[in-house]
Amino acid sequence: MSVLIHDKGEREKRNHEKMALVIQFLKQETYSDINNLLLLLGYKARRPLDRLLNKLIALGFITKHVFEFQTGKISIWGITDLGLTQNIRSINEDFRPFEPTKVKFTTLEHKLMNQKVQIYLERNGWSGWQNADQYSFRSKYDVEHRPDAVMTAPNGYTIAIETERTLKHVSRYRSIFKSHILAKQKGYWGAVFYVVPNDSVRGLLEKRFDKIDYIPFDISKHPFEHHRSKLVRIFTLDEIRVLKTN
Repeated sequence: MSVLIHDKGEREKRNHEKMALVIQFLKQETYSDINNLLLLLGYKARRPLDRLLNKLIALGFITKHVFEFQTGKISIWGITDLGLTQNIRSINEDFRPFEPTKVKFTTLEHKLMNQKVQIYLERNGWSGWQNADQYSFRSKYDVEHRPDAVMTAPNGYTIAIETERTLKHVSRYRSIFKSHILAKQKGYWGAVFYVVPNDSVRGLLEKRFDKIDYIPFDISKHPFEHHRSKLVRIFTLDEIRVLKTN
């Protein structure tokens, strides 16, 4: 149950804090949808969030765009050039303004799922989310395959995050795991968490992994089973929502 704040100054302070949180999130993510922004702020209803977003739009910090895909319309809120100038802590070349023409449906759905994973994990004590598509990630980690993100678990371990909405070919997974094994050897991250939409996709992904018999390294082939149990775990999005890692 929400608690009403009667003090006007305190209400305004809380409102500015929430606006700053939305701005910072969109600076990092470029854009998001209403469901993820509700999750981010912990709102149960849309009305207060709509008021907040409309204020940010009026200030010119964010913009709204409605995409029309074959599956229907999707409303997206993105950061503007003016929004990028707010709350500047340091110059960050990873931040880019929202450009609707560059958004494709598959990219959008995947990005929104990544955001859910990030929000859920942060609620469970994880920290340091790094998008792997950003320049700062590419300059920090010398890997052939970039996961969707890297994050630090509450126990201090660095974990690579792979958000998997659709399945890849076995040969592609073989190449991906080779990269992850080498990344682990370099000390970049200690394990890989695959996050899937539901149990059905998890079952299909596990069967796909079962078909990986070896990982090629130069002229040698290493049995995948030697790495799988210590390297890879699969979670559904619902499990990530309540995940506890000590």
